Amino acid sequence: MTPRARIGYTSVAYVTEIFPKVFYDIVPDGVLLQFLTQQVTSHEKRNMERIHDEAKAAAKSFARAGADLVILGGVPTNLSRGRGALNHVLQGIADEIGVPVSSSATAQSNALAAVGARKVGVVHPSNPRRDSAHDDQLRDDGLEPMGNRSAGAIFEDYNRIPESAAYDLGRELVEESPDIDTLLYACPHWAVTNSIEPLERDFGVSVVTSLQAITWEGLRKCGIDDRIDGYGKLLREH
Repeated sequence: MTPRARIGYTSVAYVTEIFPKVFYDIVPDGVLLQFLTQQVTSHEKRNMERIHDEAKAAAKSFARAGADLVILGGVPTNLSRGRGALNHVLQGIADEIGVPVSSSATAQSNALAAVGARKVGVVHPSNPRRDSAHDDQLRDDGLEPMGNRSAGAIFEDYNRIPESAAYDLGRELVEESPDIDTLLYACPHWAVTNSIEPLERDFGVSVVTSLQAITWEGLRKCGIDDRIDGYGKLLREH
């Protein structure tokens, strides 16, 4: 196999179980994943800031290992010091290591823009206390928050949320707010990928998931323009 791209990714999670499997299901042959884990046990701001600051060391490791692109995972950690600070940090790390650097937050924003999102409902694995943070992120992107649904799980249970939950929560949200044009599934560490196409087909909405957006961002930033079926219009059309 001839490598087409090496993508470095910092996985901010209690454990990393779902991400590597789905990433390799999606990407074409020759696209390789490098990942380092940063364990997270709470959304406490101080914890998010610590992980954000430690990501620089991981980025340096990816560069030494030949990564073509680095993506810093964990939207809450990405945005822990503000969106403006994030862009400054990403550029600073890229300048230092000589490799382009993006983030999960950046990938989601770019993906939402690509599918033409305007009115967005968010589905996430945590609890309703996280709703306002997701709404704020959408407003920062100039989008209209249209409500939230959450699976009510704690960090160590994200990987065990039943696969059916993703579709059911999305359906409930669209039925409650029929003006939604896009569903955003936050967090790449729970089973949502198989719900993308059914939701787009059944409700006529665009579906952006964190893992899908990160993978799309990695491919496109590495110059890989393959159109990929089976994972929603983002990877098929953009």
